[in-house]
Amino acid sequence: MLKKRTRSVVYIGAVVYLIAASSAVSDGMGTPGASLQLQSELLRHSQLYDEGRAGREAIKRIREGVYDRYTADLCIDDISRCKSELFQPFKSEENGLTSYSITISSEKWDSYPSEIQFEVVQEILFYSWGHSNRSYPPLFSETDRTSISPLDFLSPSSATMFATFGSPEYLRGGLGGSAYGPNCWYNSISAIADNRSRYANSKKLSSGPWDKPRFMGPSEFRCHMKQFTAVADPKFGDIVRYYVEDPIYNEKDNVYGGEIHAAVFVGEDHQSSGVTPDSRQIVLTKNGRSDLNFMIFQDVKGLDKVYLGGGDDGFGTAAVHGGMKQFVRVMDGGSLFDPATASDTPCYQAYRLDLKNYHDRWECLAGRLDPPPGQDKTCYDYPENWLTGKDKMAPPRTDLKLRIFKEPQELRSQSRKGSG
Repeated sequence: MLKKRTRSVVYIGAVVYLIAASSAVSDGMGTPGASLQLQSELLRHSQLYDEGRAGREAIKRIREGVYDRYTADLCIDDISRCKSELFQPFKSEENGLTSYSITISSEKWDSYPSEIQFEVVQEILFYSWGHSNRSYPPLFSETDRTSISPLDFLSPSSATMFATFGSPEYLRGGLGGSAYGPNCWYNSISAIADNRSRYANSKKLSSGPWDKPRFMGPSEFRCHMKQFTAVADPKFGDIVRYYVEDPIYNEKDNVYGGEIHAAVFVGEDHQSSGVTPDSRQIVLTKNGRSDLNFMIFQDVKGLDKVYLGGGDDGFGTAAVHGGMKQFVRVMDGGSLFDPATASDTPCYQAYRLDLKNYHDRWECLAGRLDPPPGQDKTCYDYPENWLTGKDKMAPPRTDLKLRIFKEPQELRSQSRKGSG
């Protein structure tokens, strides 16, 4: 989900806070399986945010080419800053609305006037660290009694990746919006399944470490879902799942293998500061698979708005025909091993199936493979046939009448969607 984004450095002291805070958890707080009572504030207003660090990190990433061809909306939080003549070349009008935008180029960055550079950075921060003008911005949430982070009950890897962009070794394919990295499905499963987490231990899961962040495909995610049951009232550690029944892939609905998005429910917010007044259900979510956003806490209504449709908060609407939402809970004693670490794990074949499906697309986005032959073909025309079923080499099912999901070339459009 989420629209566009970037990030700043999450300095070591903040990460240490999130991890070390677990030592302060008392038995009197209850088990991780209970619904945590939370208080939230804008991530941009939290102790994790340092605007100088965030700005420098954004500029570094721009110069590295992460945002090449990314369209940035100038004066995103205050259009009046674009009234001077300097911004006229970037002005456009549509349906009576005026906007200012620029397509970023790392080669031209140093030639941009400082005023343009400032607005580009502010736009990137707006869609990563958030802003009070956004309806469902990224949050910093902690328990309302002892200031303990929900991350203390989850995988240690979740704490280190919170509000932090993926390391290069996590990513496949190209840069920025073309990168395939730790996505919603991986982050949701790994957060609760890692055997180093208090939650996994409380559920007596059969699992191992989930410490090698990566892209998880929809086939593997659906395989893991066999260890879950649907519940009416969510508790800490449940997964909110957006999906359709049939394992379809198509360009119209932004659906991958029938799966749309997933996040981890962490608690109910009862004391918000500077956020939407009706915020209640808080989730841990990685909105999309690209390197243009990072993992955050967010009101689940923000996910509903994008993945079930119903409006455009700058994200773009990814309304899915027949799309559904459910809360699911892992079964006590369930098996949730990372199939990337061993071939004898239950979901290994599904994991291999996803690797086969996405391999050519990753290679193309990395510049090692040309797009498929044909007019206007792009890397997103791979795979030419989606493999389905348990056998990773199985032929595609013709009865599903699959349509290849083709992402638009413009990063601006792509980055406003982003399943998984």
